[in-house]
Amino acid sequence: MSRLDVICQRIRIAHPSDGEGPGRSYSTPRWTEARVQEIKTMSPILKVRIDELERYPESEPWYVDPEFGDGIDRTTAYKTLDIIGAQNVTVQGTPSNLSDYCSGLWYFEIIPRRFPSCRRWTATDDNNHIISRTQQGGNQVPPGWCWHNPVGHRSRETCLHLANSALVLGWKEVFKREIRTIIWDWTETSPNDFLTPVKRLMFGPSDGLKNRRIQEKKAVIEYMHQYFDRRKGSYSASVKQTSDELRDHGMVLHEPDEFREPSIYQMLNDIEHIILPQRRASIASQIGTYTVGTIHRPSTRNWSGKLKALESRLEAWLSRGDTHKDFARDMFDAVHAFIEMRQTDLANEILAWRDDEIAKWEKHF
Repeated sequence: MSRLDVICQRIRIAHPSDGEGPGRSYSTPRWTEARVQEIKTMSPILKVRIDELERYPESEPWYVDPEFGDGIDRTTAYKTLDIIGAQNVTVQGTPSNLSDYCSGLWYFEIIPRRFPSCRRWTATDDNNHIISRTQQGGNQVPPGWCWHNPVGHRSRETCLHLANSALVLGWKEVFKREIRTIIWDWTETSPNDFLTPVKRLMFGPSDGLKNRRIQEKKAVIEYMHQYFDRRKGSYSASVKQTSDELRDHGMVLHEPDEFREPSIYQMLNDIEHIILPQRRASIASQIGTYTVGTIHRPSTRNWSGKLKALESRLEAWLSRGDTHKDFARDMFDAVHAFIEMRQTDLANEILAWRDDEIAKWEKHF
């Protein structure tokens, strides 16, 4: 049986169930001598810490005790150091469980390609899809405007966990899919939001994703405002009508703070409902109301002239309705394309940031 490395006794992991103070208990990893040498090749943090312990045997132990905002808690630290000490361990479980391990890998700067076991890690999502390096789960994007598409999971928090794992492990297609929800369709606040690398990337540690959601919502509103400005010449009536309809519902495109919806997708669903409130079904009833309200029994002498005037007004009304619908659909097509471009750019930006971070870790070897 392989002998445990004596260095393990000088690595103290704060016990998850203990509070603060001098009475706290600690656990130690169970790594063999051969495994310790392998672990040193996986992470610059672990390499530096183990080298120091080996070089200075009389020095203080290494106390592993993550603090609030570090990206993991004590339980995750313990589980991570335990699992990297084993060989050929496969993580299979819920997205939340996988996300915890991935947060631990990121915290300890463990380079995925130097830890081959993680290539076999999998999670089963809410719809029993297997998510892994080779199985991307339900990755088909339905046709239509992006804000019509369902989340794909029963819980948006599942999207957060999968995006977090996908970022750490480099599952690019999974990440690109899930980032759409956690930025553009987020309608809840997760208490575990701060415990993920996704939450902390490139922004402040406490409100990174929230800031990005606000930025993207303002970008969509600004794009719609610019779209209106570009169409004022050819669609002046529709631009005015749309602006009036939004204003009547408390939405002004150049005042983004007026939009109180919890997500970008919900905001666009509401705008669509205001601008295109089932117009095909309502035209007939509106025409009926219009004719009943405006036609009075005319004298025989004036009947022909009044009928022609009515026909002219109805033709203009119907024409304006078709033009307005065309304008609205063209606008929503453009907004959809704009959002998809932003989603692709953001996903690529974050994945490039991830690759750059790991490349920095690699330079230590």
